[in-house]
Amino acid sequence: MKRLAGALLFGLLFAMEAQAQTSYPMLMTLQPIAIQIGTTGVLEVQSRHSMWGANQVIISGEGLSGEVVHPELPAAKEGEKPKEPSLTTLKIKFIATPDAAPGVREFK
Repeated sequence: MKRLAGALLFGLLFAMEAQAQTSYPMLMTLQPIAIQIGTTGVLEVQSRHSMWGANQVIISGEGLSGEVVHPELPAAKEGEKPKEPSLTTLKIKFIATPDAAPGVREFK
């Protein structure tokens, strides 16, 4: 009986943990696909789900950094609560230092 109660408790906790998971935007494309070393460029990322609330860019390697360019939102109508937009296209400002190594990078 104690085994059954322990198994049920474990199953309940596992189900609660699985329900609390968040789905993250799946990045699909990057346009244009590269920048030159020592330059700065604004590139457009498209995703499967909304990127609303994105505030940081994480890039593998050294010599490359990125900043989210926050879009301007349309003003909410008077008396209405502003809605969260479905933001599937986002602009990111990438900065490549002159000493950045060339090659493919991963970013999130």
